Amino acid sequence: MEVLATAAEGTADLLAEECRELGLTIVHVRRDGVVLDLNTKATAKALVHLRIATRLLLAVDDCFSSDAEDLYRSIRQIDWRRWLDDRHTIAIHATGALPGSPEAPSRRGRAPRGPGIKNHVFAAQKAKDAICDQLRNRIGERPSVDLEDPDVRVVLRFRGDRCGVYLDISGEAMHRRGYRVDMVEAPLKETLAAAIVRAANWDGKCPLLDPMCGSGTLIIEAVMLHLGIAPGAMRDFAIERWPHHGQSLQALLEKEREQAQHDAKEAIANAQLPSVVAADFDRTALRATRTHLERVGLDKLVEVSRVNARRMDAPPAGTMIVTNPPYGERIGGKDVTDLYRDLSHHWAPFEDLDLHILDGHEGFIGAFGYQPVEELALRNGPLHVRLLHLRMDESFKLQDPPVANPTL
Repeated sequence: MEVLATAAEGTADLLAEECRELGLTIVHVRRDGVVLDLNTKATAKALVHLRIATRLLLAVDDCFSSDAEDLYRSIRQIDWRRWLDDRHTIAIHATGALPGSPEAPSRRGRAPRGPGIKNHVFAAQKAKDAICDQLRNRIGERPSVDLEDPDVRVVLRFRGDRCGVYLDISGEAMHRRGYRVDMVEAPLKETLAAAIVRAANWDGKCPLLDPMCGSGTLIIEAVMLHLGIAPGAMRDFAIERWPHHGQSLQALLEKEREQAQHDAKEAIANAQLPSVVAADFDRTALRATRTHLERVGLDKLVEVSRVNARRMDAPPAGTMIVTNPPYGERIGGKDVTDLYRDLSHHWAPFEDLDLHILDGHEGFIGAFGYQPVEELALRNGPLHVRLLHLRMDESFKLQDPPVANPTL
């Protein structure tokens, strides 16, 4: 079956890498994810082991949808008895560029003949009507709608006058691993953190440090990746509740989860890691980090330390720093560029640092004072960000070096 593994902006190629490593069959890579050809066993493997995918969506149809009547007609022509019955609840979610919107791809097609598709809520309502009308006509009853916790979620992904129709296999977004319970301000999603640490390519040999760790997500995802700890071993998936597919796949998923949990225990017991430190100055963040490390079983492998990143002691030579500093958008305030200058001034003497910094502030490079070796454009929620790979040596230093703020 054809499955779309969706990915956050900028992470599709990284997702494709991990799909290949898992032995999953790739049909093609798109900007919004990776199209896979999966049997039921491979689907269970993908759900339990993929780190960067945000959702797994089963492709049902790709239909014409220039107006509301086209959408209704196309959705009603699909035989929904293959996946739905009247005893299980449904919800419809619509996203993407609606026909006639500025974001829609331009193509010559049939002009709309009926009412336009006003918004995503209207599109979802129209699709729900089509599904319920068809099932009522064919089996005499219709499924109930549950917007909060449906058994089956239908996803419409619009591309102008074309609409991809999918069923959400994963259910809750796949960044919900099951280990994060304590929230801190502006948390980083686990799927994006997994993409960042994969791009940073930590080999488990050099020391690893996040001096502004928040709830510890980057460090946890880095160690999980290195030890091969499956991200989906602690959670359930929507497809297990489907009327006609859930039971057979549930057995495969249970077996996959049990094996993943067994492998994780062995990997943790036999782990030989260098210094791995999750640090922050905020005590609430450190409490959250400790809780999350304990839930994954990594609390004996990772040191948690209260550190002011502007004043911290020199880490071991060759340390990789992977961190997500304040951007000034939600935390950090007006002095955020002073923070960047202070970090640069204080870290410059440290020996052979390998820096991977998630930058969401347009003034970061100028304030930090070094050109990146390379950068990767990403998206953190609504924010456009960049993952910067930096080396603090003279060949990358800007002409006007940053000056530390003596008042801080």
